[in-house]
Amino acid sequence: MSDNGLERPGPPNSSTTDCGFTEAACLEGLAGDRNLLTEIAAAFLEYGPTTMAAAADALARGDADALAWSAHTLKGSLANFRADPPIESALALERCARDGDLAAAAEALRALQRQVDLLLEALAPFAARSGRD
Repeated sequence: MSDNGLERPGPPNSSTTDCGFTEAACLEGLAGDRNLLTEIAAAFLEYGPTTMAAAADALARGDADALAWSAHTLKGSLANFRADPPIESALALERCARDGDLAAAAEALRALQRQVDLLLEALAPFAARSGRD
């Protein structure tokens, strides 16, 4: 808050546009292996959306176990990219599913989808390098 009691605006869309991915942090976790980054980016672009769809399907069916499994799978995949916001979103979804709180899981899934979409956008240039190196 500012001195006049009004809230100060933050950076534009800061909470919805930053998935936390940085090439430097990711490469640090991959021992600097750019080829591996290219490979895992291409793999995640291929199967990340499929796993997100499986999570959405599990939620629609009310299958908390399948939802927890999808969230756990995504959490592990996301850890490769060292992008904390989507990892935290996947963890929140997994917890909701394990607790059987499907109403909270619905919101957690929406948050995770936003984060995954941002990460997919950030990873696209790396995946595009696949086969060119």
